[in-house]
Amino acid sequence: MVTSRRILPFLLLIGILLRVAYLAGHSRAPEFREPTLDARWYHDRAVAWADGSPGTEWDLFRAPFYPLVLGQIYRVFGVNPWVPRLFHSLLGLGAILFIYGIGARAFGRTAGLLAAAIALFYAPFLYFEGELLVTTLYLFLILLAAWLAIRAAEKGGVLWAAAGLALGLAVVTRPTALVIVPFLILWQIFRLRRRAALPVLLFAAGIAAFPLVAAARNRALYGEFTLASQGGVNLYIGNNLISDGKTATVPGWLDVSYETKEYEDNVSLAATRIAEREEGRPLGPAAVSRHWTAKSLRWMMNDPGASLALFGRKLYYLMNGYEIPNNRFVFEHFREYAPNLLRFSICAACLIALGTAGMFLPVRRPAAREILAIFLAAQALGVVLFFVCARFRIPILPFWILFAAHFLARAVRERRRFLRRAAFPVAILLLVIGHTRFFGVDTVGDRHVVHFNRAWAFARTGDLERAEREYALSIEQGPPNPRALINYGAVLAERGKLDEAERAFVGALRIAPEYGGFVWNNLAMTRMLGGDWEGARRDFERALEADPRDPEVYINLGNVLLALERPEEAIARFDEAIRRGTARAVLARLGRAMALADMGRLDEAADEAEEAARSMPESRAGWVVLHEIARRAGRDETASEALRRFHAVTGRLPVREDLPEWWRD
Repeated sequence: MVTSRRILPFLLLIGILLRVAYLAGHSRAPEFREPTLDARWYHDRAVAWADGSPGTEWDLFRAPFYPLVLGQIYRVFGVNPWVPRLFHSLLGLGAILFIYGIGARAFGRTAGLLAAAIALFYAPFLYFEGELLVTTLYLFLILLAAWLAIRAAEKGGVLWAAAGLALGLAVVTRPTALVIVPFLILWQIFRLRRRAALPVLLFAAGIAAFPLVAAARNRALYGEFTLASQGGVNLYIGNNLISDGKTATVPGWLDVSYETKEYEDNVSLAATRIAEREEGRPLGPAAVSRHWTAKSLRWMMNDPGASLALFGRKLYYLMNGYEIPNNRFVFEHFREYAPNLLRFSICAACLIALGTAGMFLPVRRPAAREILAIFLAAQALGVVLFFVCARFRIPILPFWILFAAHFLARAVRERRRFLRRAAFPVAILLLVIGHTRFFGVDTVGDRHVVHFNRAWAFARTGDLERAEREYALSIEQGPPNPRALINYGAVLAERGKLDEAERAFVGALRIAPEYGGFVWNNLAMTRMLGGDWEGARRDFERALEADPRDPEVYINLGNVLLALERPEEAIARFDEAIRRGTARAVLARLGRAMALADMGRLDEAADEAEEAARSMPESRAGWVVLHEIARRAGRDETASEALRRFHAVTGRLPVREDLPEWWRD
């Protein structure tokens, strides 16, 4: 006891230092401030929840608990990229404590301390603590559930209800946790026999509580009694004729046009639109999930040989040491932002080999070993049923680590006698297999998607040079993708490479004419940067012909018409943008004000500019335009106030370059 009291705080101190070091490096990555892919979905849902914004059917795609927790963090602390990562770090340290507690109870204090020490130096734990994903929260909850289940097996009573509640929270965080439930209930029945009725009832009631509440909430808000609709398409991604068992893309997703210029989750969008196209009718989230589930099951039944072969390949991927990427390359990220930490990382192949062999070694508390084996094997089955990647494998690693610590503790205790145990050659064999590279385990089929999302993050954070490089890699390594070409062209234009930008836009239009609205709008913006106002006008008109719904294009066209000294036409475009509900209504109002001023209607222009500026007092554009118009109109007091307000926002006086380029004298 004295030893563990001294060593455990020391291990936790190491854990804190490792997390501080990692977050210091990770904070330099663009994804720290601009999350991508699934992290972006969770971030956007959490922001909407914190703001009290009404939800949509897209909220049903993933389980609700993590975005609710993240939304509460944003509501209390504001949308700060540091706070959720620090929260994840606390959860990660809590997971270390649970690993120690479970190991000490199941295998003894030495094994518990060893398991905690091993977990400290498994780098992917740190990596996922830095991501706005369910992984760390789910890991904490699944360890809590396992710890409570072991305690319940010893003491019974309400601890079974507590274990069920913890596992139920894990289910509303990641629904695949449900795969653990039938195995644990069967274990209760066979282990406890005549005394199983009450424990099973308490356990099942605890598990059902949170998922039922979440499904009822979804029914009340969105009309669908479901926990999440992602399961069906994920099952199909991992089980279809062209699946490789590890690439997380929907077949045919590139044929689905994006519906807005903002971020859209390509899996949820493609899953819905392709399912609706195939069934010829609109589908709700639950119906979309059923569609993909039915497609996957049909393929498995029609071609059982191929299905079993794919299952075997996924099992190999699961047991292999390679960390299959899903959102980013884990170790490439470490090499760029925290290279020193990689020197201390333990490889997954060692943990999996030793842990699997350790499952078959004798223990003092066989019930604890059986429960841990259920958590390990059931989660492994849940991963292999879908598709394998490092992110999905992470929650299994603590259980492999626990058994690996048991293996090592027994090896040290028994020494030479241990070499005669069957577990030793099994571990060696699995270790060799874990370091092989068969079946393309380290071939990344969606590398271009990783580069695309990195480029998007770099562009959003202002690093245009890196954004250009990443978009070029995405285009080079992937299939023809109009969205990549459009974004690439926009970055080239911002960097002043107008000819290259135009070629990229034209290339996107050649691939996908349905993106005409996006392409012509971006071409027009490129021409504006080059001072070709007439060419920009023609391209904006073409953008509206391709898609007349976009209010932002009307604002852009209005600005070009101002530059061409056609203020009446400009006002009509600004009015249309306002009528269509633009999110940039203030800019449209300022455009109207400038057009009115050009027409000599200075009093109307000043009133319009003043109203727009006061509606967005932190915008320097509003005050500089108001100052110019009020000065022309002879409203000296208003002009002076606009000057003061501009100075308050910027800390300086306005210069000519602060006025919009298309409205300078």
